[in-house]
Amino acid sequence: MKKTTGIYVRLPSGQWIKIKGKISRVVILKSKGKKSISFSLIGESIDNPPQPTSSNPEKLYISSTRVTKYILRLLDETKPNKYLVIIKPITKETYQLIMEGDAEEIEKAKRIAEEMKIIKPAPKIKKTTSS
Repeated sequence: MKKTTGIYVRLPSGQWIKIKGKISRVVILKSKGKKSISFSLIGESIDNPPQPTSSNPEKLYISSTRVTKYILRLLDETKPNKYLVIIKPITKETYQLIMEGDAEEIEKAKRIAEEMKIIKPAPKIKKTTSS
Protein backbone atom coordinates (compact mmCIF):
# COMPACT_ATOMS: atom_id res chain seq x y z
CA MET A 1 0.00 0.00 0.00
CA LYS A 2 1.37 3.39 -1.03
CA LYS A 3 1.79 5.98 1.70
CA THR A 4 -0.28 9.12 1.33
CA THR A 5 1.78 12.25 0.75
CA GLY A 6 1.13 15.94 0.24
CA ILE A 7 0.17 19.06 2.16
CA TYR A 8 -3.19 19.19 3.93
CA VAL A 9 -4.55 22.27 5.70
CA ARG A 10 -7.49 22.68 8.05
CA LEU A 11 -9.05 26.11 7.70
CA PRO A 12 -10.31 27.93 10.81
CA SER A 13 -13.84 27.15 9.55
CA GLY A 14 -13.09 23.42 9.96
CA GLN A 15 -12.89 22.63 6.22
CA TRP A 16 -9.93 20.49 5.08
CA ILE A 17 -8.02 21.39 1.91
CA LYS A 18 -5.44 19.34 -0.01
CA ILE A 19 -2.90 21.72 -1.52
CA LYS A 20 -2.42 20.94 -5.22
CA GLY A 21 -0.04 23.74 -6.23
CA LYS A 22 0.15 27.46 -6.77
CA ILE A 23 -0.51 29.99 -9.48
CA SER A 24 1.10 33.35 -10.04
CA ARG A 25 -0.07 36.53 -11.64
CA VAL A 26 1.58 39.81 -12.50
CA VAL A 27 0.07 42.85 -10.85
CA ILE A 28 0.84 46.22 -12.40
CA LEU A 29 0.44 49.34 -10.29
CA LYS A 30 -0.84 51.98 -12.74
CA SER A 31 0.12 54.95 -10.60
CA LYS A 32 3.76 53.86 -10.25
CA GLY A 33 4.16 51.65 -13.32
CA LYS A 34 5.67 48.90 -11.19
CA LYS A 35 5.11 45.18 -11.63
CA SER A 36 4.86 42.65 -8.85
CA ILE A 37 4.00 38.98 -8.78
CA SER A 38 1.35 37.64 -6.45
CA PHE A 39 0.82 33.96 -5.69
CA SER A 40 -2.29 32.01 -4.76
CA LEU A 41 -2.58 28.45 -3.56
CA ILE A 42 -4.61 25.88 -5.47
CA GLY A 43 -6.41 23.25 -3.43
CA GLU A 44 -9.35 20.91 -3.30
CA SER A 45 -11.79 20.36 -0.47
CA ILE A 46 -11.65 16.97 1.22
CA ASP A 47 -13.67 15.40 4.01
CA ASN A 48 -10.75 14.32 6.21
CA PRO A 49 -6.96 14.34 5.87
CA PRO A 50 -4.95 11.14 5.87
CA GLN A 51 -3.75 10.07 9.30
CA PRO A 52 -0.03 9.76 10.03
CA THR A 53 1.05 6.13 9.98
CA SER A 54 4.13 6.48 12.19
CA SER A 55 3.67 6.29 15.94
CA ASN A 56 5.86 9.36 16.51
CA PRO A 57 5.51 11.92 13.68
CA GLU A 58 7.48 15.20 13.79
CA LYS A 59 5.49 18.09 15.30
CA LEU A 60 6.16 21.77 14.91
CA TYR A 61 4.20 24.90 15.82
CA ILE A 62 4.22 27.99 13.61
CA SER A 63 2.73 31.47 13.58
CA SER A 64 -0.73 31.63 12.02
CA THR A 65 0.09 34.85 10.17
CA ARG A 66 2.65 33.18 7.91
CA VAL A 67 1.01 29.85 7.04
CA THR A 68 0.34 30.71 3.38
CA LYS A 69 3.88 32.03 2.77
CA TYR A 70 5.27 28.92 4.48
CA ILE A 71 3.23 26.61 2.23
CA LEU A 72 4.38 28.55 -0.86
CA ARG A 73 8.01 28.03 0.19
CA LEU A 74 7.36 24.33 0.83
CA LEU A 75 6.04 24.02 -2.72
CA ASP A 76 9.11 25.83 -4.10
CA GLU A 77 11.86 24.22 -2.05
CA THR A 78 10.71 20.71 -1.13
CA LYS A 79 9.10 17.71 -2.80
CA PRO A 80 5.64 17.33 -1.19
CA ASN A 81 5.19 13.97 -2.94
CA LYS A 82 7.85 12.55 -0.59
CA TYR A 83 6.24 13.45 2.74
CA LEU A 84 2.94 14.13 4.49
CA VAL A 85 2.28 17.47 6.21
CA ILE A 86 -0.93 18.16 8.10
CA ILE A 87 -1.38 21.80 9.13
CA LYS A 88 -4.16 22.71 11.56
CA PRO A 89 -5.01 25.65 13.80
CA ILE A 90 -4.49 25.09 17.53
CA THR A 91 -5.11 28.66 18.72
CA LYS A 92 -5.79 31.92 16.87
CA GLU A 93 -2.04 32.60 16.81
CA THR A 94 -0.62 29.10 16.35
CA TYR A 95 -0.87 26.28 13.82
CA GLN A 96 0.43 22.76 14.40
CA LEU A 97 2.35 20.89 11.71
CA ILE A 98 2.43 17.11 11.80
CA MET A 99 5.05 15.74 9.41
CA GLU A 100 6.19 12.27 8.37
CA GLY A 101 7.92 10.71 5.41
CA ASP A 102 11.28 11.40 3.79
CA ALA A 103 13.64 12.60 6.55
CA GLU A 104 15.62 14.89 4.23
CA GLU A 105 12.47 16.68 3.03
CA ILE A 106 11.18 17.07 6.60
CA GLU A 107 14.51 18.62 7.61
CA LYS A 108 14.15 21.07 4.70
CA ALA A 109 10.62 21.94 5.88
CA LYS A 110 11.90 22.60 9.43
CA ARG A 111 14.82 24.68 8.10
CA ILE A 112 12.41 26.83 6.07
CA ALA A 113 10.33 27.52 9.20
CA GLU A 114 13.51 28.46 11.10
CA GLU A 115 14.65 30.78 8.30
CA MET A 116 11.24 32.47 8.26
CA LYS A 117 11.42 32.83 12.08
CA ILE A 118 7.88 31.48 12.48
CA ILE A 119 8.49 28.60 14.90
CA LYS A 120 6.56 29.00 18.14
CA PRO A 121 6.58 26.99 21.36
CA ALA A 122 3.76 24.52 21.87
CA PRO A 123 0.75 26.44 23.20
CA LYS A 124 -0.06 26.01 26.85
CA ILE A 125 -3.45 24.53 27.60
CA LYS A 126 -5.38 26.72 29.98
CA LYS A 127 -6.59 24.94 33.06
CA THR A 128 -9.96 25.87 34.42
CA THR A 129 -10.32 26.04 38.14
CA SER A 130 -13.53 25.78 40.03
CA SER A 131 -13.97 27.23 43.52
